[in-house]
Amino acid sequence: MSFLDGKSLEPRDEAYRTHEITKKGLPLSAIWKGDANSISQLTVFRHFDSASVSEGFIGEGPNTVWVIDYPTLERIYYDLVVNFDVFGSVSHQILTRMYMDYLRMESEALFLSFLPVADREPILKHWYRGALAQAKVFYGHSHLLIDTPAAIHYGGKDPKNELIRMIGTRSMRSTHSARPTTNYVPSDLKVLDNLSAKKSLWLRYLPELSYVVVHDDHGEITNVISMVVNRAHANVSFIFGEEDRRIPEEDTLMLVNGLLGSYPNFIFWIDQSEIGKFADAAKQVSDTKSMDQWVARYGVRRTDPRIWSVLDRLHYYKQHYYKQKDGESEGLLDVSRYENL
Repeated sequence: MSFLDGKSLEPRDEAYRTHEITKKGLPLSAIWKGDANSISQLTVFRHFDSASVSEGFIGEGPNTVWVIDYPTLERIYYDLVVNFDVFGSVSHQILTRMYMDYLRMESEALFLSFLPVADREPILKHWYRGALAQAKVFYGHSHLLIDTPAAIHYGGKDPKNELIRMIGTRSMRSTHSARPTTNYVPSDLKVLDNLSAKKSLWLRYLPELSYVVVHDDHGEITNVISMVVNRAHANVSFIFGEEDRRIPEEDTLMLVNGLLGSYPNFIFWIDQSEIGKFADAAKQVSDTKSMDQWVARYGVRRTDPRIWSVLDRLHYYKQHYYKQKDGESEGLLDVSRYENL
């Protein structure tokens, strides 16, 4: 069966069109709301050549959204886990990526099918700028996106984010989970959260994942904030030539409480009394010279004699943080991609 064989989608589409819950459109109740032990939403952060996954919805207005049903989840698992050979040939890895592209589009289409009919194609065009023809070849085989009427009433002009809020609110109310989907960031740093590169050009000088490590007068860590730069792309439909599809002015900065990722690109070591000054100085960065001054004052470069003691303290904090948060997830950070800025 080829990647574009519509026969694999026809039974699924027919099942949705005829099922009692979904035959008049996809209602909110068709999305699993989780249970007492599991939360049903995940936020995926892509850090160029790695990624991290967090439970719950984190941040404001994600660019793309997936709704994954069981057949798609099963094929993702077999494509990327069971049948993937780390030491396989280049063709094996390319075919794995190609098949994952269509699993991604299936999941995106399922999300779009919950939205008003008039909003589906504009969002699709935004997700596939420069590659819409490829996307439409797939969607030509899936009639779910085209034939499914809207079953949810939307009151605002941004149904995509309205639906995300509905899903998040409904899940938290139903599961009473102790794992929050909200994100706490110290008030002195909030001036940096959700900044856009269009107005804050200094974001282009930041790596994709930095840690702002806050410590007390004794050097004990009191908090860690992950500073994530969301790199914008016209689309992510091709393996090569990523820089050709970059849209730097659409980059955004997101601050997330705690440690994200396993490959930090940089660490800022901040006294808790200096958080406000750090944030103010960040907003003054306008060129490589001012960036160098900011990093020299607050950063820990690879050549900094403090780097190993800072990493030791961070690993100790990380072990304690994750034991409190998850009970099981522990591990060492990989600094092979750490930058000197």
